Amino acid sequence: MINKEQIFLIVGLGLMGGSYAEKLTEQGYKVYALNRHEEAITIGKQRKIILNQDEDRETLIKNADYIILGLIPSMCPVWVKENKHLLKKGAFITDMMGVKDGLVYEIQESLVDNEFISMHPMTGKELSGVTYSSSNIFNSSNMIIVPTENNTEKGKEFAYDLAHILCVKNINELSPLKHDEIVGYVSHLSHVISVCLMNCYSSEDLAKYAGTAFRDITRIANINENIWSELFIKNKNALIPLIEAYQKELEEMKELIQKGDEKKLKKVLVNSANRRKKLNS
Repeated sequence: MINKEQIFLIVGLGLMGGSYAEKLTEQGYKVYALNRHEEAITIGKQRKIILNQDEDRETLIKNADYIILGLIPSMCPVWVKENKHLLKKGAFITDMMGVKDGLVYEIQESLVDNEFISMHPMTGKELSGVTYSSSNIFNSSNMIIVPTENNTEKGKEFAYDLAHILCVKNINELSPLKHDEIVGYVSHLSHVISVCLMNCYSSEDLAKYAGTAFRDITRIANINENIWSELFIKNKNALIPLIEAYQKELEEMKELIQKGDEKKLKKVLVNSANRRKKLNS
């Protein structure tokens, strides 16, 4: 479906947008980008991951066959509404938003001659900006495609084609609501825990004592506050019950430790270990 004469436009050339651009360019596709700060475009051109020359914004949008939104979630429907009159008829639009319910339908309902199909690459880095982007982040990663009843078979075909071009390991489909529930657990809650772990004990000398386990579990605490504060709040309906479930587990663990109930504590640890082993299958 996607041929190499067609044009991709990345809107938002940050870490993920830059990684998409690099991977697509490596695979021989024509990639252009828009970004609020010109410096990112300059870096993209220097790294030869985009083809921008002196094209204006309207020309880039009008020429695009495929548009990938690399914006924070709240800006995606805004951008589509403000620029839908410039879209080439039949151009497909996708995204990489970390929260879907509500936003996906809002974007779809604003379009007439174009189709929006939502996607979420389950990968990234603790750093931000196109400087740190890399096509390698898609290796061995999972891609979630989030279709709705408004999507066509052609739209889904485009999403699967794009996922294959990115060379992800696994592709799965979820509804917007189910996406937010599962991603709330495997991603958002993990970031909440990592942040809280870093903030619950204050010491300037941790670097002298911390081992690899502590560094691994807190790696994602080096977090982009603008993106993640929005993700947490927009996904609060899924995230708050997950935080409460985690608090319950902590309280039960605390009680077992206080009572010195080694038998039950071992059962909890074995159950955790068995569940973790399934991630490696």
